[in-house]
Amino acid sequence: MAFTGVAVVELIAGDLVRITGLTLGISAVGTIGLFGDGGADENLPDAFNPVPYADVILSDAIQVSVIQDGGGAPLATMVLTIAFSEAPFRITMTNLIATTTGSLEIYVRYH
Repeated sequence: MAFTGVAVVELIAGDLVRITGLTLGISAVGTIGLFGDGGADENLPDAFNPVPYADVILSDAIQVSVIQDGGGAPLATMVLTIAFSEAPFRITMTNLIATTTGSLEIYVRYH
């Protein structure tokens, strides 16, 4: 199962994206990919275009943070794993608790 809800994706700055409107059900896995990644549940905007540099791969240059906006399990007990893959680049979020998350506020930043 993937994210539920309707994603609102906002490019806040050239290197920062905010995604709201999503939750993850019990044991659900949601994926976020770069623009045009048809295999991802949600896509980052085209204007967010991180490029690997020198010897740094994207997973080392991108930071993901999550805030839970009310409802669901309290953040202190929420276990949400975040993993990266490189080909294609994808952020994978997994809900490891026995309840659906509250509304997630996800920030993706390229350093």
